[in-house]
Amino acid sequence: MSDSCRPLLELQDITKSFGGVTALRGVDFTLSPGEIHGLVGENGAGKSTLMKIIAGVHTEFSGRFLLDGRDVHFRSARDARAAGARSAPKKPAPRPEAKATAPQDDGWIDIGIDPRSPSAEPEPETGPGPKSREQKRVEAQERQRRHAATKDFKEKLARVEAEIASLEGRLKDLEAALADPALYRDADKARDSKREHKEVQERIAWLYDEWTGLSKTIDDLSRA
Repeated sequence: MSDSCRPLLELQDITKSFGGVTALRGVDFTLSPGEIHGLVGENGAGKSTLMKIIAGVHTEFSGRFLLDGRDVHFRSARDARAAGARSAPKKPAPRPEAKATAPQDDGWIDIGIDPRSPSAEPEPETGPGPKSREQKRVEAQERQRRHAATKDFKEKLARVEAEIASLEGRLKDLEAALADPALYRDADKARDSKREHKEVQERIAWLYDEWTGLSKTIDDLSRA
């Protein structure tokens, strides 16, 4: 296939699960040079999950990921940026001093950005030189702030993990109930169980996005 006809990005049979919840199953997606695509769907449909796979945030998934005709598997968002895939969430990543966090919502992704260009957000460079006493004091304060922020985010992460574990247990109970023909003798009860099953699935998917955002923030703080 000539370069002019070859897709810039191609995803084949992409599947991603969070515990017992499948967020994406067998997704195919193709993007050619110059194209703009929009992902539209209900909450929990997997839009954010697909974008985070492309942006290198979610690294564990099955399927084939081709960028400019080459098989790739990003290990991090930094890898994705270096390859020319840059994301910009609709909601910014939570600041360490923020009192509450929310998962990064759907935004946009650029594919094929030259990592050397200013728009590719290169890593800041700092030159060598002796540090003044004031610089050392400020850096010490910054380390203390990061340490406190990391502790806070880890506590939030523990609460999210506990809620996921609880809801996954409830999901198994609901699946067992829905598999029992006796449930359908009571139409109202069956309807309520189906509705709760869907709500629990959506909540678990949201929590896994929250877990991903918190984990990334903790990882960023530890590397800062």
